[in-house]
Amino acid sequence: MKRQWLFPVALFVMVVPWIVFSLQNSLNRVDWSCQSSYEINRIFPGNMIRAFARVSSHYHADGTGVMRFTGALLQESAGKPDIKTTLHRATEFEYSAIGSFLRITTSKATAFMGDNTPDELAGKYAYMGFNPGYVEYFQIMKIGGDAIASGFAGLPRIYCLPPVAKNTVK
Repeated sequence: MKRQWLFPVALFVMVVPWIVFSLQNSLNRVDWSCQSSYEINRIFPGNMIRAFARVSSHYHADGTGVMRFTGALLQESAGKPDIKTTLHRATEFEYSAIGSFLRITTSKATAFMGDNTPDELAGKYAYMGFNPGYVEYFQIMKIGGDAIASGFAGLPRIYCLPPVAKNTVK
């Protein structure tokens, strides 16, 4: 008779903590403005592709945001002249935060005037978030006052502050 209760009790013990955690940490929306220098180097036999940029992201309290990427993509091949293209793009995204994790989904990507980097190269070598539907995850941490930093393995940390309140200039 005691074995009949073993499975329901085990299931209860495994599921209830997650339900409680989810209720306590429901999706949080934040309002942040973030800046970061960005450099990615992809090395292949005989060549290297480098992306350099300044990244500016704005997270709105309604769960949407925009990211602006201003920089260049440099293709270096052995025995050939380097190819440098301008990369000036923006993405619109939706995001959600739970605890110390942030999930971002690209909804739209746009190339601005002067951007001459092929879409395939931009999305593959500079930033995969230039591909609509792309999902990425970050871990966020408080770094003092109202500031946070976010990042993940292999990519630079992004530093964020809440927007400055209007009429607070001293």
